Amino acid sequence: MTGNDTQYTTTRIDYSYIITMSDDDILSFERYDDEFSSIMEQIRTSLAQQPPGTLTRNLLQQCDDLIQQMALEARSVSDAALKRTLLQKVRTYKSEW
Repeated sequence: MTGNDTQYTTTRIDYSYIITMSDDDILSFERYDDEFSSIMEQIRTSLAQQPPGTLTRNLLQQCDDLIQQMALEARSVSDAALKRTLLQKVRTYKSEW
């Protein structure tokens, strides 16, 4: 790694304590965690190539689309505390990418 490389960490939410979400909703956000981590790893790999190309642009767009979808679903949650937790997760993702 060079001095310009950025290390990314992904913070995962423990969904096991959330009882107001359906199992499908919980699985959906767990899948988002996994997909976000995967896309970020692909972006890092792609950026290591000189010069980054179309693949990198497509991955960045995919990441942006994923974050927008997560925000949309988080805003649709009726439980206020859960909504805050999920929206905080979305903000964390936005700051990571």
